[in-house]
Amino acid sequence: MTDQELIQEIQNGNEEKFEELLNKHVGTIYNLTKNVYFRDGDKEDVIQEAKIAFYIAALNYNGESKTTSHFCNVVRKRLNTQITRCNTKKQMTLNEAQPIDKPLPEGGSQHDLIPSKELTPLEQVIEKENEEEIRIIIQENLTEIEKGVMIDYIDGLSYRGISARTGYDYKRIDNAIARAKRKLREALK
Repeated sequence: MTDQELIQEIQNGNEEKFEELLNKHVGTIYNLTKNVYFRDGDKEDVIQEAKIAFYIAALNYNGESKTTSHFCNVVRKRLNTQITRCNTKKQMTLNEAQPIDKPLPEGGSQHDLIPSKELTPLEQVIEKENEEEIRIIIQENLTEIEKGVMIDYIDGLSYRGISARTGYDYKRIDNAIARAKRKLREALK
């Protein structure tokens, strides 16, 4: 059967023909998924999402384009959407969740199961020393404009916040940060 005939059967409710269509295009699915990675997921998750998209593409196919082009477009869009979804803060929180039936450590409490994001005292000292070293390099290698903009940038201010504080426009801030990054890379080599 041709792809169009198989699609027509699928659209008429014959789901067994989907396996046949899928088997004809397994190489396409493989090529579309071989370089895709979902955070905290495995290759089977990627392939499953591609198969779901492939099925949706078969159901929605209207004959206006080549079947393979249609399948590729729908699968790519679905995979890109899933990659974006996997990287959201909500999804990351879910991926970091601990199972409630996980056994407690010997003599521990439920709080021991929650991963700590706090730095140890040693890590805090090292972090502070690194920050001070970077500030010294900034003072020695950058112009006054670059220093001011870069320190604000490192402190977490947005371009809008830096603009409000300095009065510089977006382009000037962007250029100063780009120059500063280039100079700092050279200084840190």
